[in-house]
Formats: sequence, structure tokens, C-alpha cells
Amino acid sequence: MGECLFGIQFKDFVLVAADTVTAFSIIALHQDTDKTYRLGEKLLLLTNGETGDTEQFGEYLEKNLKLYRMRHGYDLSPSAAAYFVRAQIAEFLRSRTPYQVNMLLAGHDEIEGPSLFFIDYLGTLAKMPFAVHGYAASFSFGLLDKHYRPDMNEQQGVELLQFCINELYKRFILNIPKFKIHKIDKDGVTALGDVYPTVKA
Repeated sequence: MGECLFGIQFKDFVLVAADTVTAFSIIALHQDTDKTYRLGEKLLLLTNGETGDTEQFGEYLEKNLKLYRMRHGYDLSPSAAAYFVRAQIAEFLRSRTPYQVNMLLAGHDEIEGPSLFFIDYLGTLAKMPFAVHGYAASFSFGLLDKHYRPDMNEQQGVELLQFCINELYKRFILNIPKFKIHKIDKDGVTALGDVYPTVKA
């Protein structure tokens, strides 16, 4: 998939980045798509895949977890939310209407601390220190494996994401002009703005 999602878990927070392109086949339809869904005060879901599927499934999860919060008075923990999302995608996979959606779920909990979960359209679930969806994985996992440290601060984390985005821009044949970055920590979800490649292709 030409779409790209990045997630990196650090000691006290998680940084995630999603591209903003909506594409159909080889055509870019939009350049300003928001691919994030707030599942709770300290829970953020990133999606990529078939455009209609990502929108519908993301909103389905967002509304269901909002209903859970209204009924019980609190949000699910990141791990509980991840298992719920995984169960839903696996259930739809065995129906006539499977969703072609890949996801990263980032959250923070007083007991668990920061968490990052990798979930794909087949219902695979894994808790990871860093994760990438899309073709960006081909260029980024080696960089993350070499340069990632769990004790990095926010500025160093953003610089690591920028490094991966620059590498993607130099080596990937498709044009992905910008990414939206969010930080998830004990204070909730914070938008850190847009990040653009800073190198020439």
C-alpha cells in the first residue's frame, strides 16, 4: 500500500505519524486526509487500507468505545482496546463483509504506561516498541532497529520520525507530501502538527 503509518513507543509516551493522502489506484484524490480516530482520552487509532473500509471501520470503533465510556464511566485500557479492535476485525474477516484495514493503536495507561499495538487486516495483533504499515516498512524498519532508543525525549523522537520520512521520500517511487504527528502520554493526545520531507528526492 502506498499509504504509510509510523508508530514509536518511548519510556513515557508514544509518537505516531500518518500520511494524509487518499488514493484510488494510481490517482491521488485528496492530500489532507485525517487517518486518526480518538478511541479515548489517551487512545488514538491510525488506519490505512481501502478508503471506504478505513472510514467505516474507524468510525465504528470510535462510536463503540464512546458508547462503552458512556455506559461505564471510563475508557478501556490500551491493551483491552487493542483486543477489542482485534476481535472486531477478526469477526468481520469471517463474514461476507471483511474490512481491508491495517491499524496502529497507541495509548497510555496509569498502570501499563505507554503502549503501541500493530494490528493488520487479518486480525494479527502484536505489542511492539515501533511499528510501520505500508511500503514504508521496507525502508524504515532497518533505520528504526538501528537508531531507536526507548529513553529518547520528544525532540529526539520527532527527529527519528523525520529521518524515516526523509528516507521514504528519497527511496519510494510514490509522492507522499506530508505526515500528521501525534503524541500520546499521561496528559492525553496532542497533535504536534504536520511534518514534511526535508531532503531532495
